Amino acid sequence: MIDQYQRTIDYLRLSVTDRCNMNCCYCRPEGECFRGQEGSRLLSLEELYQLCEIFSELGITKIKVTGGEPFLRPGILSLLRRLKKLPGLSSVTLTTNGRMLWDTAEELAKMGIDGINVSLDSFQPDVFSSITGITNGKAVLDGILRGMDRALELGLPLKVNTVLMRGKNDGEIASFVQLARERPVSVRFIEMMPIGEGKRFETISGEEILMRLHAMEGGLRPCEKPLGNGPAVYYDAEGWKGQIGLIRAVTAPFCSSCNRIRVTADGKLRLCLAYEDGVDLAVMLREKWSREAMKQAICQAVFAKPAAHPLDGWKKEMSRQDGKDMWQIGG
Repeated sequence: MIDQYQRTIDYLRLSVTDRCNMNCCYCRPEGECFRGQEGSRLLSLEELYQLCEIFSELGITKIKVTGGEPFLRPGILSLLRRLKKLPGLSSVTLTTNGRMLWDTAEELAKMGIDGINVSLDSFQPDVFSSITGITNGKAVLDGILRGMDRALELGLPLKVNTVLMRGKNDGEIASFVQLARERPVSVRFIEMMPIGEGKRFETISGEEILMRLHAMEGGLRPCEKPLGNGPAVYYDAEGWKGQIGLIRAVTAPFCSSCNRIRVTADGKLRLCLAYEDGVDLAVMLREKWSREAMKQAICQAVFAKPAAHPLDGWKKEMSRQDGKDMWQIGG
C-alpha cells in the first residue's frame, strides 16, 4: 500500500485487547486497571486473523501484536502461531509488560516469534510500584526480570521500552545502560507522548537523554546498521552485548518515513496516533463485506494517511480527541 505522500505502508500494530494488569500513570487513569471493552465489542480471534490475512495480501509484511496487555486475551498464543504461518509476513513481534513472560517464553520460542518488547520503566520496587500502580512491586518486578532472563536463555530477541519521567525514574538511566552492557538487549528510551494521561507529564527530550548518556558513557557511538522495524536510533559502546535506542516521536518526529498503521481491539483502523481518521473494520467484517470491498476501503483510507502529527500543536490536537488513552488505541 502506498499513501498520498508515497510512503510504503507495510507495518501493522494490532491491538488484541485494551485490558491490562497494570495501571501505569501515563497510560491508564487511576482505577482503570483490568478495565476494558468486553464481549462482542472486541474483535474475535478469528476476525483478527481474517484482518491480518487481508492486510498481508495488501502488502503488510510486519505485524506487532499489542494491547493493553496481549497475554490477557484468551487464545493469544494460538493467534500468534497462526500469524507466524501466514504467507507474506516476514516479522511477527509482541509488546508486553512482562508479567506473564515467564509462563509463555517457551511457547513463544517454539513458534519462532520474531521479537518481544517489554515495557519496563524502573528497576526500583518502590518506583516501579509508583509508576505501575502495583502494590506488590518487588514481587512483580522480580517476576518480570526472571521472565526476561528466561526469554534470553531461549534465544528470543528482546527489547525494553522505557519512558523517562523527570523526578520519578530519570535517575535510573545508568541502570538501563548496565542492562544493555551486560545482556543482548536493546533498551529504547521513548519520549513521553502527550496522549491521554501522558499529557500530565513533561517530555524529557531524546537530545537531553543522549547528552546524559554521553556524560556517563564516553565511548558511546552510533550503531552502523539499523535494528528492527521501528524508528529508534541506536547506540552502543565497546564491549556491550546490547544497545541503547532513542525514539524521539515528539522532538524529532519521523513522520516522513512512517510506514505503520494501527488496528484497535474493537476493529478501528487508525492511520496516526494524533488523529481519529480511519475506518471501522469491525462493521465491514460483521456486515459480510467482500474481501475486495474491504481491501478497497482500506486502501482508500491508507492513501489519505496524514503527512505528519501536529508537532507544534500536539497537545492542542490531542485535546480535540474523544479522550482516548494509549491503552485504548494500541500504543
